[in-house]
Amino acid sequence: MIIVRYMGILREITGKDLDEIDDNNVVLEGLLRKLSLKYGEDFIKGFIHARKKRSAVRVQVSINGVISEYPKCSNVMLKSGDEVVLIPVPPMVFGG
Repeated sequence: MIIVRYMGILREITGKDLDEIDDNNVVLEGLLRKLSLKYGEDFIKGFIHARKKRSAVRVQVSINGVISEYPKCSNVMLKSGDEVVLIPVPPMVFGG
C-alpha cells in the first residue's frame, strides 16, 4: 500500500488528507494518472501545467521525506510502504 498525502488545494479537491493506494511497483506518473481518474480534471490540472511549464504553479513531491519538483520525479518507482506527499506551491507575489 502506498500512502498519498494531500496539501493545499489538492486537499480541498479530494476532500481528504490522504489516500491509501493498493498498488505496488508503479511510477509516480502512473499513480497521478490513477488519482486524476478518481478526482477529475481539477486534480491533474496543476500537474499538467507544471509539466508544460505554462503556469506559475509549481508542484513539489515528497517521496519518503525526499522533496523533488514535479515533473523531475515523475519516473520514480513507488512500492508498497512508500509515502508520497503532493504539495502545490502557489506563485510568489512580489510588490510593495
